[in-house]
Amino acid sequence: MILNNLYSQGSVVNGFVYSKSTGEPLEFANVFFKKNNIGTYTNKYGFFELSNSNLIDTLIISYIGHHDLYIVFAKFGAFSDTLFLENRDILLPEVIITNKDFNLSNSRQIGYVNSKKINFISSGSGVQFAVLISNPNKVKYSIIKGVSFLVKNKSLWPLVVKIHLYKNLNNSPGEELTKSEIVEFIYSNPTLKYSVDLNKFNILLPADGLYLGIEWVGIYHNNKINPTRNEYRDSQLGYTFEYDTEYTWRRFMTKPWEKVTKKDFPGNRKALNCAFSVLY
Repeated sequence: MILNNLYSQGSVVNGFVYSKSTGEPLEFANVFFKKNNIGTYTNKYGFFELSNSNLIDTLIISYIGHHDLYIVFAKFGAFSDTLFLENRDILLPEVIITNKDFNLSNSRQIGYVNSKKINFISSGSGVQFAVLISNPNKVKYSIIKGVSFLVKNKSLWPLVVKIHLYKNLNNSPGEELTKSEIVEFIYSNPTLKYSVDLNKFNILLPADGLYLGIEWVGIYHNNKINPTRNEYRDSQLGYTFEYDTEYTWRRFMTKPWEKVTKKDFPGNRKALNCAFSVLY
């Protein structure tokens, strides 16, 4: 849905985001501007607030299982409204929120969690990394039991991330395999390997592999995302320089993907790939 030619005097945009089918607020919806990497997430009441100095821009609101909403400003300024996102054809629970590290030790694992030369990289709210998880034996008809990734969280408050699974589209992330938002709360975690149970989604492991994405939402405090001065230091994702091939992509919110290349990390002859794995 597109709303055109909105005018006003200031530069603050806020509003409430609801599901049109249920009337319920949508928490952790992506809200961002098209021309830059200014964005935020809705809180538990569906509320968001952003500011932008651009005179002309497009505000995009997205949420898995719903059609994106585009708000086009002919002259940018203050805006406040109640907004409704229309559901797609498949109706499933809109968001799955967990806060428990599941034990999936009996599963078979493919990916990079057990790689050597593990390091950690800071991220920022709205940034997502996705890495190709190959299916070397072309296993068919196996249900994805869960995912694992390496993460540090030294903050006093939980780190919130979104889990994404994508089809492998010519060695780049394609269509989302999940139809609901999967949101994970990661509390202060002394163990670096973190696993999430996905049995309830009944997702088949594609024969040509898939892309596993981790979207960095941010530190959650007082019922909303609160970027902190120490967030970059206290919360980090694991990666490895063990492999020659570049398997990792990144993007801001739901903007187009960009491949992570060796040129992004001068001085390293190996490619950066995120230490994520799929369990089946």
